[in-house]
Amino acid sequence: MIIRPALREEIPECAAIVASGLRDDPVLAVVVPRRGDRDRQLTAFYTAGFLRGAFLTGVVDTARAEEGGPILGAAAWVAPAPRPRTLAQRLGIAAPGPLGTIAQRLGVAAPGPLGTIAQRLGIAPGPLGTLAQRLGHAAPGPLGTLAQRLGLAPGPLGTLAQRLGLAPRPLGTLAQRLGIAAPGRLGATVRQLPLLVQAHGPIGLVAAAARRATAHRPHPDEPHWYLSDIAVATTARRRGIGSALLDHRLSRVHEPAYLEATTPASQRLYQRFGFEVVAKIGLTPEGYPVAMVTR
Repeated sequence: MIIRPALREEIPECAAIVASGLRDDPVLAVVVPRRGDRDRQLTAFYTAGFLRGAFLTGVVDTARAEEGGPILGAAAWVAPAPRPRTLAQRLGIAAPGPLGTIAQRLGVAAPGPLGTIAQRLGIAPGPLGTLAQRLGHAAPGPLGTLAQRLGLAPGPLGTLAQRLGLAPRPLGTLAQRLGIAAPGRLGATVRQLPLLVQAHGPIGLVAAAARRATAHRPHPDEPHWYLSDIAVATTARRRGIGSALLDHRLSRVHEPAYLEATTPASQRLYQRFGFEVVAKIGLTPEGYPVAMVTR
């Protein structure tokens, strides 16, 4: 058995395998109500999900019988999100913070990565240039003129609208700058909107987001790996491929792992790998899916 991460061009094939393997899953029938061509609908759903989830931030493991052979199974793992820094760390009141303490920011304590007050004001040479350069009275300065900083003239940091996240810009939205949104996730979601519309329909997107939020509530607070999806090709079942995929990743991670079991059979499988039920999400009358965590 050869298990390795999927390449970008292999994601649609992985999505098709998961779509076929979970086609009759009772929870999936609630999460993605049937509309039109079911296989095409689910393949679009999983392709979008992988590209804005596991492939973006974690890994999509693939299983093959031999090198160069067809993909027989896939498991999508979303990597642990970094612990959010506290407000005190963001302001530099507490350490460690990447910009140092307030004293370092102001130059009262040294060394600080942004230099002393004298350097910030341009009284002494500093890495950000003189005050005249900061205000645009002298040129060139490394951060551009005040007009450029405010977006009144083209500048390397973009317009004020871009700085505030009101217009697209390479540094992400204000929410991303503040750590409220994960870097890249919003852009990835926007890029996958055509596939999400194909899966849910334009009207169904809002309901889909609500169901997603409900399903994600039991996630642990501490950093954890999230097995969002796992499936084996219908022609390769009962060969231990699903268990091999689980064992491969679980033996390599040190944080807790989290998943949602959607059937009694899958719940029993995950229990054999040390997962314990921590909550019932209950999207179906039988109470599934159930949230499970391994410590």
